[in-house]
Amino acid sequence: MPLLLARDDLDKALPLRIDADGNLVIAGNTSGGVGVPIQVDANGKLFVAELPSVVVSTLPSLPAGANEIGSVGNRGWYANDYYKDPLRFGYSGVYREEKRNQALAAGTNILTFTTVPAGYIYVVNFVSILYVGTSPAYVEMRIRDSGGIYRLLRELTPTSGRLYSLATQIVMITGDYIEGVVSGATANDDLYAYAYGYKIQLVT
Repeated sequence: MPLLLARDDLDKALPLRIDADGNLVIAGNTSGGVGVPIQVDANGKLFVAELPSVVVSTLPSLPAGANEIGSVGNRGWYANDYYKDPLRFGYSGVYREEKRNQALAAGTNILTFTTVPAGYIYVVNFVSILYVGTSPAYVEMRIRDSGGIYRLLRELTPTSGRLYSLATQIVMITGDYIEGVVSGATANDDLYAYAYGYKIQLVT
């Protein structure tokens, strides 16, 4: 039968054992916890000795702005260091748009999509373009912003009636918009362009 130590302030007895050094201790847990030493005081009574000190590791200080939710410097603790969180997106509505011109002029034609309004960003997940008629020089889908043009998709000498598409994740901010372009079109041919994604309203 194991030796037990009863205490008035506990609802159960505490098991005792002899440690490797011959000391009487309160047994640790079954997973290998450290035993707590038992000593005899001046009056011959058993008492629990001072618990061994526990070293608590401290995390390094946060970089500037790291504790500000949504800030550029927002970071999380992972694998022993602070890492910048990935871009977080919300959802305010579906963005889907189709533009078409079924009576193209000869040469270059551009289908202009809706400009991202103030207070929003658009996340574009899919774009596609379709030309029907003779074979032009190229078709392309691109984004235009204040800094210039950024091509997403271009197909040289496209096949008539074939849909060319791109699955992506492009963030457009206020003032940006998509263009569907054909170069070298034949008069009265057709051009169709599509964009899908979602809208995020910015709340301050």
